[in-house]
Amino acid sequence: MQLLIIDDFALKGLDQIETADFYELIVERHREAATVVTSNRAPGHWLAMMADPLLAQSAVDRLVSVAHVLIVEGESYRMRQRPTMHPDNDPTTGLARSRTPTGIHDR
Repeated sequence: MQLLIIDDFALKGLDQIETADFYELIVERHREAATVVTSNRAPGHWLAMMADPLLAQSAVDRLVSVAHVLIVEGESYRMRQRPTMHPDNDPTTGLARSRTPTGIHDR
């Protein structure tokens, strides 16, 4: 088996079938293959996002028991990548502005 990356896990709730599928996936890979899970929620909060508490607890226990947990804090990477404002842009809307003989107008 190869590395599996699950990105942005538990951004929204998992229904009964999704929870069962997640459980089966984790059981199959546990101690057999590397799995990376990224999430904006702590593993303890994943439980409330899954439809079946027993399957959720079992899957999360398996993941956490062998996990290396990295917590990234600080400004969002996406925010650092956003374009900088040009002096002629409207700071309230981000819209570009053009200079005309009568003043500044939104494009």
